[in-house]
Amino acid sequence: MKQITQKITHAKSVWKKLIFSAVLFVLSASLSTGELKAQSSAQENCENATDITLTNAEQTIIQPNASGWIYFVSTDRNPDIRLQNNIGSIVFAQAYIGRCDSLIEIARDTISSANDTLLVLVLHDVMLGDTIKLFTQRNPSNNDTVQFQLNMIETQSLFTYLADVTPEDLTADQDTMYQKLLNHNMYSSINFVSIGNIVEKTPYGKMLINLPFLYCNNTKFVMSQVEYNDENNFTWIGNSFVYDDTLCSYGTITLLKDNGFLIGNMNLEDKSYAIFDLTGGVQVVCETDRSLYSESSCASHDDQDTTEIIVGAKDPCRDGKSKVLVLYTTNAQKALANNTAAVQAVANSAITQLNQNWANSKIDNKLSIVATLPLSFTEGSDINNDMITLKSSQAVQTLRNQYQAEIVVLLTRKDYYYWQGIYNSKKYFGLAGKVGVTSSGDAFVISDIFTAFSGAYYTFTHEINHLFGARHDDNCAGTTCAHLFKTGATLGLGGKKRSTVTSNIYTDRTLIEHTSNPNVKFMNVPTGTSSHNNAAKVNSMQYQLGEIYADPVPPTFDFMAFKGCSLPYWQAGVAICNGSLFTYKWFVSQNGYSWTQVGTGQTVNFIAPYKSGLIKCEVRNSANTLIFSKQKHYSHFLGCMGFVNRTDETTGIEKNIKSNNSLVCIPNPNNGSFDIELNSAETENEVNIVITDITGKVVKEVYKGVIPVGKKHITVNGQQKLAAGVYFLKVSGKTLNLVSKVIIE
Repeated sequence: MKQITQKITHAKSVWKKLIFSAVLFVLSASLSTGELKAQSSAQENCENATDITLTNAEQTIIQPNASGWIYFVSTDRNPDIRLQNNIGSIVFAQAYIGRCDSLIEIARDTISSANDTLLVLVLHDVMLGDTIKLFTQRNPSNNDTVQFQLNMIETQSLFTYLADVTPEDLTADQDTMYQKLLNHNMYSSINFVSIGNIVEKTPYGKMLINLPFLYCNNTKFVMSQVEYNDENNFTWIGNSFVYDDTLCSYGTITLLKDNGFLIGNMNLEDKSYAIFDLTGGVQVVCETDRSLYSESSCASHDDQDTTEIIVGAKDPCRDGKSKVLVLYTTNAQKALANNTAAVQAVANSAITQLNQNWANSKIDNKLSIVATLPLSFTEGSDINNDMITLKSSQAVQTLRNQYQAEIVVLLTRKDYYYWQGIYNSKKYFGLAGKVGVTSSGDAFVISDIFTAFSGAYYTFTHEINHLFGARHDDNCAGTTCAHLFKTGATLGLGGKKRSTVTSNIYTDRTLIEHTSNPNVKFMNVPTGTSSHNNAAKVNSMQYQLGEIYADPVPPTFDFMAFKGCSLPYWQAGVAICNGSLFTYKWFVSQNGYSWTQVGTGQTVNFIAPYKSGLIKCEVRNSANTLIFSKQKHYSHFLGCMGFVNRTDETTGIEKNIKSNNSLVCIPNPNNGSFDIELNSAETENEVNIVITDITGKVVKEVYKGVIPVGKKHITVNGQQKLAAGVYFLKVSGKTLNLVSKVIIE
């Protein structure tokens, strides 16, 4: 173990030398007056732009022109651009991607008041080698020299490749798990890695994966969902897109840590990688062997459900919430070296993927796991016979009633076939009790434990979609079909084949985390058609399954948030059954780890301190128990208007979610004197609170010492007044790590 630790330390040291944390540029220009140009002038400005080679040294760039624009080009990958104007005369910034004759705007921001001097552009849809055109224009009424800073923030690699580690270096426990993965013949390669601290490595909601053995190396993912309780319990989901459909144009990653055990799945185009924790600081990245694909790895039949799709208005008081009981066989447990924490992590990862798939597809439903338990069950070789045995098991029915679970999933590890009177040589990884469940007796799923969360199969998501009436992409009637489509510059003639998850499995296409829906696009292409709309079918089945067992709380809730250009604040409201019986708290975050409370109430107005990030609403009952926590992405549009999208939710009924820490500065903006309201979920023995400038330099130490559970008020006086400008208040402790923007007038 000492030998592995030394190798990990050496590998991290090498990466630390190779990756820079920030690149600082100072740009100066003397500009003439001119009108603020509209987006139609982007091509003209693009043609006048000068290429700049990014280095880790300061550069001075003077690029004035008669129209009052400054241009520069970046080939950095997913940069987070922050423009600090020292005299407050830069008023507008835009970023584009593409060629000069076909530019696509990807970000913009505007200085909205005299107190707002920080322009922030977060460029999510940018990849290495892209040409980024960033145009900024100063206030035409001010002819003074403009000087501002550009900070390019480079995300560090989360994974370290342990090229020197061999199986002989492993401990006995590590080797047991490694040999199990090796002997199941599911993976074409297994490589040793070490995964760093996710909070430290992804501070701005971006995750870099740089491993030489990957199909698409040096991929940067942008967060789509983050749930973080502590370093041993979190979920991080991200996506990577390049819209020109190049070699590596699409990727997804899900990392989940459950009670200290880490598991994950990464898709890079048609390659799928499973991530397992060998514990002791060593993980493995396993590439799924695509030669295991058959024409279909699902034994469910498309001809079972012919009911019409009827999608009614969502009713917040009807019980459309379905709960899942996950059971696993002895073989499934042995497949993960009898590590029950690993089995639990597989189940949680699979349900997380399902809910993310539905959120991506505008399916207004989510499932939750009520328990993950062992079951005395010996698999046969015929998957259909095992499904009959599972449905008729009295022990299973007793557990189902005990946990009030509408759906039962059995995780297995067996080479399954399906006879139907004639031997079928195809291997099957999953089966649904029925396509379109009409009674509780059919709400069952069998899934292989390895393919349950694998992006090559998505067996858990695939089979549960069947329960809700979704069908394959062949031989189906009506509109309930999966969808095969292409993305690329010339749709239908070139591009890459993509299939939604309920499709049959083929080797010439990539599964995407979507259920077919003509109203949802993937890389600017609809994921369904009028005759391929499984999402509508799944939505229509919500109450049919959800009302099998009654739930003690409202089945679901949703919220909306909006910011108009004429308003300095966001307006938000909650839709929930019997809303007056609950209390509400609103939070915002830039990275999903540190949350700042911004308001309370079922309807609320609040200020969001970041230009883009996450908005979260927590719902608690009269006993102050957390029953819902939903978060959505928010971002500014046209520099002032704001909107939210990409929803997902978790509940505090089946899983104990810790109260989130929060940090609020009152008032903000201020004159240098303000109050800090800090809320901590647990006692911290040593916490540092400092104020930094925009470069990260500490300009004032505020507090150092113990922070108890609950709220703590700290007053910052203005006796040593800081210069007017934008600063950041940082709270650092073992688990308490918060950041808040402070504006001093």
